[in-house]
Amino acid sequence: MEKIKAAIMYKVNDIRIEEVERPKVGMNEVMLKVKSIGICGSDLHYYKHGRIGKVTVNQPIILGHETAGEIVEIGKNVKERHVGDRVIIEPGTPCGVCKMCKTGRYNLCPDMIFRAHPPTHGTFVEFLVCRSDLVFPIPDDMSFEVGAMLEPLAVGVYVSGLTNTKPDDTVTILGSGPIGLSILQVMRAIGVSKIFITDLLETRLELAKRLGATATINVSIKDPVKEIMDLTNGNGTEIVIEAVGDPKTYFMTTDIAAMGGTIIFVGMATETVFPINVEQIVSKELTVKGSFRYANAFPKAIALAASGKVDMGALITHRYPFEKIKEAMDCAYESKDKAIKVVVNF
Repeated sequence: MEKIKAAIMYKVNDIRIEEVERPKVGMNEVMLKVKSIGICGSDLHYYKHGRIGKVTVNQPIILGHETAGEIVEIGKNVKERHVGDRVIIEPGTPCGVCKMCKTGRYNLCPDMIFRAHPPTHGTFVEFLVCRSDLVFPIPDDMSFEVGAMLEPLAVGVYVSGLTNTKPDDTVTILGSGPIGLSILQVMRAIGVSKIFITDLLETRLELAKRLGATATINVSIKDPVKEIMDLTNGNGTEIVIEAVGDPKTYFMTTDIAAMGGTIIFVGMATETVFPINVEQIVSKELTVKGSFRYANAFPKAIALAASGKVDMGALITHRYPFEKIKEAMDCAYESKDKAIKVVVNF
């Protein structure tokens, strides 16, 4: 039985490279030689805490879901993909038959199987089998590293669609992590000229400024609500996007939102909290939405990156070979002041 390399997490802080059985390709599947994988915040939560909210790691698991690679084998029924194609994967596999799937909101499929969401294994493996309709070709001049970064960009694409943002709107993004910076770039790409973004870390805010933020606010130094009110003559912004997942930023959203504005919650809380001002939601007539992963976003993300309108490579601060996956995970968690996105390469 042929073996391949995989990084298996056994418990908190315990990830090991071992050999596992090489997967077999089904009739409607393709096999990738994995080239690059980005380390996501969810990977770090499982690695360092063993859980995200109620979802816990109860058995050994392979993490990773931000993935690019090259097709090395195709199933008998696959026509649209070919050996040698350079591709990225969409890591969620919906059922395709439920109401959410049938209405195009397949990210809300109750039977979704998502890679690296316990107990499903992820992509920290040498070879990976995927359903052929869930892999998307990338241009020859796009690196596999940038390809792996298109998964967080897909989040930004999906969020921008939920906001119905117009170019003359003003946008606040709370949080300058990879998701916040991805949303920032999508907003700039669609023509929004005034975007304010916050964070605790100056290094991330410096990058946000380079990527097109109109103003950056270090919340460890300044009151973000006051700053945004000053920047908008007391009106607030039409769009407020929470990309942190912290009760403090949840509560800020209604203060920052303009009359008739829209709030999008992207950051996922680790516990059930909802400290939000309902009086402001009513009196300002605010629209409040949640945003969960993405749907129908990967082709748009690829097109944006290929056009040069976004620079996802700018988010990559650290690179590690697969053999040093533990060092990569530790760096991503412990060096948040320097590490924006850590990528692992085969």
